[in-house]
Amino acid sequence: MQTLLFIACGGAVGALSRFALTGWLAPFFKPGMPWATFVINVCGSFLIGISYILITEKGILPETWRPLIITGFLGALTTYSSFALETVALFERELPLHALLYMLSSVCCTVIAAALGIGLMRLVFNSL
Repeated sequence: MQTLLFIACGGAVGALSRFALTGWLAPFFKPGMPWATFVINVCGSFLIGISYILITEKGILPETWRPLIITGFLGALTTYSSFALETVALFERELPLHALLYMLSSVCCTVIAAALGIGLMRLVFNSL
């Protein structure tokens, strides 16, 4: 029951954070491409890499925090349902090159960001 509560609380904060960040980031980009979602997904993927190392490999944060941080907060912050909807919307607006670019860059950049977060934490902790 405690795990479900952690996921729910983390998810609520993550979803509210994504909503607030999307509104805050939107003025920095021209309309047409969902860059705010892209930035949030890349940054969230980087943070999930860092969190993974801090919880799983280094034990700096207890394993009981994993549902709160990784599943709840970061899962809601970086949800790919927005990514999927925005990609379909680009196709429907007859912008197939934009849609393909958005899909490829989102997948590649979020995977790279997660790997960078993991690599950074391993580098930091191996140098201590």
